[in-house]
Amino acid sequence: MKSQITFFLAIASTCTISQAALVGYWNMNETGGNLADSSGNNLTGIKQTAGPGSVYGQATVTPGTYGALTVSSSVTSHFDKSIDFAVNTTNNRSNYNLGTPALIGDLVSAAGGGTGTFTLMAWINPDSTTGTQRIFGTGVGGVSGWAFGTNGSTLRFTTNGRQDNNSPTAAGLTVGTWAHIAMTYNNNIVEFFLNGNSLGIDADAGGFNEETANNYRFGSTSNGQEQFIGEMDELKIYDEVLSISQIRAAAVPEPSSTALLGLGGLALILRRKK
Repeated sequence: MKSQITFFLAIASTCTISQAALVGYWNMNETGGNLADSSGNNLTGIKQTAGPGSVYGQATVTPGTYGALTVSSSVTSHFDKSIDFAVNTTNNRSNYNLGTPALIGDLVSAAGGGTGTFTLMAWINPDSTTGTQRIFGTGVGGVSGWAFGTNGSTLRFTTNGRQDNNSPTAAGLTVGTWAHIAMTYNNNIVEFFLNGNSLGIDADAGGFNEETANNYRFGSTSNGQEQFIGEMDELKIYDEVLSISQIRAAAVPEPSSTALLGLGGLALILRRKK
């Protein structure tokens, strides 16, 4: 009976994200070159920096407890590897270009001061907490679109050309320590999360300027600035606002439940945006 209960709890946990479309998912298990999108939407990240700007095949999150998240050895095995967004010989760090896919560009519209919904999350292990570092960015930095990442040891979401929004509660990110960071955007309202716990809500993201140029990137802003320094893994974007329980489930998906559901239900659970 206990095993049956565990099975159905795993099913229920995974099914909590059944109504949200996985727009992009980069597991960062590559050994070099570009990064594949595992969402089914073919949003390949094209490596931008020549030379050793990325160090592939790095260790991923270690088993243990991170805030509200418990990472098991099976989850760690599923995560496999990470990528270190490191400094190369010309002091540049790598970032990855997605082009301008409508799947991401359409997540937020300037209508109504920033209409739209999405959730973005990743595991990060910073090598530095100095300055502003971006996990993902669209539009033109300082002009249009949006960007999410860190500012010092806390989290920051920016509506480019409008407003910087820091998490109301400091994240307390630590150099050399893995952390799961996430944010939700809900019609100009932003909520920040660290290790499955809310860091508070910013009820006014400052409006939104429609993306007019530049490619979308992860590891930096869209124009290659404010580059992330450290390891990154399991970057995901959903087209809806996930609840805190959904964020926790997506952060540490048990491979066993994913494999079982993948036989028939995974397409429903992580249905890709059409």
